[in-house]
Amino acid sequence: MVQLRSLDQSSVPYCDSSRVLFDITDGNDVVPCAISRMALEDVSGGRCFKPADMLKSFEKVRGRIEALALEKLRVRPDGVTGRLTLWSDDVIEVPPGGVPAAAALGIAPV
Repeated sequence: MVQLRSLDQSSVPYCDSSRVLFDITDGNDVVPCAISRMALEDVSGGRCFKPADMLKSFEKVRGRIEALALEKLRVRPDGVTGRLTLWSDDVIEVPPGGVPAAAALGIAPV
């Protein structure tokens, strides 16, 4: 397991080869989170072949990832607990006044 050392962040992210695990803080609550490899590639705009690549990409866009996780947390139904996972569908940017291009073309997510 590859771990990224970070002195100024509230959590130290680590990679289990298919996702990066990290924590976010919402008020006084620490929420365990993860982002899938595909979602990370979507956010960072680059491919990740090794765990070390995933951690480097994560650090480059960590602020955006944490904001996305907080957005997803805020709309999560009450009573749902456990690790919050960001999937590729969670990070797709919706154009202003529209829907993602794939949805507009009738392409279903896999």
